[in-house]
Amino acid sequence: MSSLVQHGKRDTVVPVEEAIRVQSVLQRLNVPCRLRLYPDVGHYFGEKEMGQVITETLGFFNEWLK
Repeated sequence: MSSLVQHGKRDTVVPVEEAIRVQSVLQRLNVPCRLRLYPDVGHYFGEKEMGQVITETLGFFNEWLK
């Protein structure tokens, strides 16, 4: 089992520290976790970033759900 966390670094609704905390907790539980931070993104992903999110998600699914 593995996890993927994707988060905007400029999110003012859910601070980026929460995504980092999720990754930390999963690592302590020995659950592999990939954290992908988007530097210029807030709480909502724009069209440009959504392509990156989809590509990252599909790659993750391809890697872990075969």
